[in-house]
Amino acid sequence: MDSYSEIHAKIKANPLTSNHGKRWSKDEEYMLVREINSNMSIVEIAQIHKRTESGINKHIEKMAYDDFKKNNESIENICIRYKISNIEFDKIIKTNEVKNGFIKKENLQKSENEILIEIRNILLQIEKNTRNISRKIKND
Repeated sequence: MDSYSEIHAKIKANPLTSNHGKRWSKDEEYMLVREINSNMSIVEIAQIHKRTESGINKHIEKMAYDDFKKNNESIENICIRYKISNIEFDKIIKTNEVKNGFIKKENLQKSENEILIEIRNILLQIEKNTRNISRKIKND
């Protein structure tokens, strides 16, 4: 089994992922945002940047979190800019805050459960609205 260092070296040696592990320049970050907003796939973006798909996704998460924490950007704008859902972004925030020691891991689980309850309530409301629409159609 290869060590982390050996795997890392193999990825860097591959011409398709030769930028793996390198710092991102500001120009490359601007380019990444433009590519996301032009609806390019992560696979295409990874090929252009010569990075792994995982590396692209992780950097998108890092940029989104930095915009939220350091630049006080609104969650709505961040979700639009990086084409991520509110639930995905909430997970990014919680993961980073656990990693940085701002919240305890056990509180993260509680938050996920609250999100699931919220989703359940939304689905129940949709079901109720669907029944009301069906009744109206039958009565017309």
